[in-house]
Amino acid sequence: MSKITIATQINYAIIEKLLADLDNENSNLDLEIPIKFEFRGFGIMSNICLIIFKWMRMKKGKLIINVKIEDDKKIEEFGSSYFAFLTLSTLWTVTDIVDINGVNLKPKLRIYTKLIHDKIDFFQGLPNDEILIANFDHFSKEKGLSHWLYSDYENFAPSPSELQHTVYRAFEVLSKIYRTRFEAVSGKIIDDFEKLLWELLGNTDQHAIRDYLDKKMLSPNTRAVYFRILRSNQKNYIEYNSDDIPLSEYFKQVTEPEGDHFFFEVSVFDSGPGLARRFLGEGWQKSITTIDEINTIKKCFAKGSSSVNNWMGTNKGYGLNDVMKILTEINGFLRIRSNFSCTYRNLVSNPYTETTNFEEIELFDWNKDSSSEFSKMPFVEGTLLTMAFPLPSINF
Repeated sequence: MSKITIATQINYAIIEKLLADLDNENSNLDLEIPIKFEFRGFGIMSNICLIIFKWMRMKKGKLIINVKIEDDKKIEEFGSSYFAFLTLSTLWTVTDIVDINGVNLKPKLRIYTKLIHDKIDFFQGLPNDEILIANFDHFSKEKGLSHWLYSDYENFAPSPSELQHTVYRAFEVLSKIYRTRFEAVSGKIIDDFEKLLWELLGNTDQHAIRDYLDKKMLSPNTRAVYFRILRSNQKNYIEYNSDDIPLSEYFKQVTEPEGDHFFFEVSVFDSGPGLARRFLGEGWQKSITTIDEINTIKKCFAKGSSSVNNWMGTNKGYGLNDVMKILTEINGFLRIRSNFSCTYRNLVSNPYTETTNFEEIELFDWNKDSSSEFSKMPFVEGTLLTMAFPLPSINF
């Protein structure tokens, strides 16, 4: 059986190559993953999940963890990570999970998925600089939906204020090391963060649970938000993202040569149909031109657009429009990976102005750095929106 391997050292270019390799494999295909990753770039962990989602939808082969069954220490190191929790919870019911010799690892890994689930449930024992909140639609609602987003394990928060406690507790966890800084600045951004989270996760609740025809529940299906604090100096921010010009230019723009700078990185992602495919529904074709897909994504951002015919309430179609407005207010950066496209917008150099005309919205191609020429990327399942915005500086 053929095998595709995700290496320990990873970046955007490697991820895209692996996604392309999946397209080139016609036989049954195992997927091998390492026990940990080495990366310092922006949004990498969430992008790795796109490989998992695509391979999952292909329904091919076994998941191989690069470890031996007798190495309990390495199994613990893997099982205790957010990436393992996401991967195992997504794939648990649909594939074999084995060590490098083909031995079943599920009995040894089961304890860790429950452990991470409980830690997230109570926001206790988590890393100081990152938080993951995930929903797994293929499990029962009590097990699969997070109470941080679904207080009754049934309905997504009806308004941003319903997420106030979630955001407050998340900030509390993330501020353990930098408490003085967070106490000084949290009031300036907490309302924006609350609304940003509500808009984007509400979008996954409306758009990413069913197939693109809105007829069939997707299973397995994962939806998540991951956020972390970035702390470094300008030189490192630019160096870590040197292969990705849009990011290095953004960090150069919003940092100073001296001192450390703090950023929030926020990724909201799902294994659903993807922005353009969900919006177009029956009109979707794999032969879609790149410009048609980009125009469709722009329509998703234009005020008043909606891809769900039965979307109820006063907030219809305003979600992504509001995200762009908020990111403009807080000097943010947005990267969108969905279906055949990868686009971005630097809201510092290109502030967003509210519009109902999609043609007035600018998105830039990740590879070509152009708002008029776009690359056709390897197809991905789902949608990933990754954002960064600076924490305001303070004087101690």
